[in-house]
Amino acid sequence: NWRASQIIRRELGVGFFHGDSLTIGMPAYEPNLWNAPQVINDNNCYNYAIDRRDSVRRNPGALAGRPVQVSLVWAGWAVAEAAEADGLQIVAGPLDIDRQTDDLWLAALVTAPPPVGTIFGDYHWYRRDEGGMWSHKSGFDSEATNLDEDGNPIDNPETCARGQYVHFFGYFIVDRTRLLP
Repeated sequence: NWRASQIIRRELGVGFFHGDSLTIGMPAYEPNLWNAPQVINDNNCYNYAIDRRDSVRRNPGALAGRPVQVSLVWAGWAVAEAAEADGLQIVAGPLDIDRQTDDLWLAALVTAPPPVGTIFGDYHWYRRDEGGMWSHKSGFDSEATNLDEDGNPIDNPETCARGQYVHFFGYFIVDRTRLLP
């Protein structure tokens, strides 16, 4: 099954990106591009993580025509599977910053369990920007920021203050050349 294959790949270090000649590149942290009135309302954390500022409200899997089911958006495995269908690649841990390029960077997935008495939780994505710090956009109608829930710059999405997003699922390579159109 998908989950077992990811655990095996993670443990063996098989199937992960192994580039040798990569240099630092984008995406740059430019919140004004994402916080403009014509952009902010129609782009969520996934759009931000994959650097698609196109005002298409999408969930992971939408590029592949298989968006994650709304009832499963809090389940890391379901969101990860949908993101992989779009072209993202799960990795065992963060890449060195010098392996990031104009076409390749890291994203991180976290999830929030359903509140008591409900069945719907949530997911959230962070992305590593040029220079090695992390940023995110909390959803539609929210601003892009490089600060965590406590107002501190994000240097590690695993340990930053994430509010309701208590489960860290993992890291993904976003490769612009592999993302579906």
